Amino acid sequence: MLGARYERIAVNMAMDHHAFRPTNDVLCEAFRTNGSRMVRRLRGASIGFGFIAEAGHSPSYAANSGNPGDFEIVAIADISAARRAAARRVYPSARVYDNWERLLNKEASNLDFVDITTPPYAHSEIAHAALNHRLHVLCEKPLAASLEQAQSMVTHAANARRVLFPCHNYRHAPVVKAVRSLLAQDLIGPVQLVTLQTFRPTHARGVAEWRPDWRRESKYSAGGIAMDHGSHTFYLAFEWMRAFPTSVTPKLRPAVITIPRTTLVALSHSQLALPSQILPGLPECGKFTIHFTEQWAPSPLRMMKLE
Repeated sequence: MLGARYERIAVNMAMDHHAFRPTNDVLCEAFRTNGSRMVRRLRGASIGFGFIAEAGHSPSYAANSGNPGDFEIVAIADISAARRAAARRVYPSARVYDNWERLLNKEASNLDFVDITTPPYAHSEIAHAALNHRLHVLCEKPLAASLEQAQSMVTHAANARRVLFPCHNYRHAPVVKAVRSLLAQDLIGPVQLVTLQTFRPTHARGVAEWRPDWRRESKYSAGGIAMDHGSHTFYLAFEWMRAFPTSVTPKLRPAVITIPRTTLVALSHSQLALPSQILPGLPECGKFTIHFTEQWAPSPLRMMKLE
């Protein structure tokens, strides 16, 4: 492990082909340490080698592995033999395991961090195990399958003095950077309305070798469109509105259009608060409404309104 304390990890991968294609300037920021001395490359393990790991995370590691202070993947775990074979093709020098427990038992002393890219059901268990080994944790969104799991992960990381960082890649999309720049320059005044839309004909499919429709299986996905895409909507809303909700009122009703598994979830009248310890000097006011629509025909994930 490095002697200096890590200030932060901000590795944001282009993990969703519906969002934006990866480019080097939006993929990642490396671990940073206190002081200005040169550091070695950081060693990581990739746990779960599906579509996101191969198409999103791996190119970023390849583009940021040549200099001191960059990082390298030295071990990989996946329960699918076919995906382990794919991992060996992408990382020929890495050691490959058939489960994450064996990987941590063998490799933890040689690692600085783990990159968790499994479906959400396994995030919490793997993260806690990695933190027990005093490893930093980069974790795909959604961070956890429940509020209780997420809170326990955050508490564990704080007690272990290790970084727990979710892959919120939309924050580094070029269009989001452009919006951030406009807001920072105060070119449009206070934000009164935000609309975010995601159009897709079906759910995001996984790799063919292991349960490609796992997002339709709650055992693995822990939810539907709100779980899969909701995190993107919320963290962008919180940033642009400079506020956090203190209460949420969910509503569920059948959609008007008859399409299998069509649902509409509206989270409405969420009071916004601006705690002084988080965002000092801002008023405590405002409301926003968020609607998630999931169906197997093009349909928006919409909308957030500040009243």
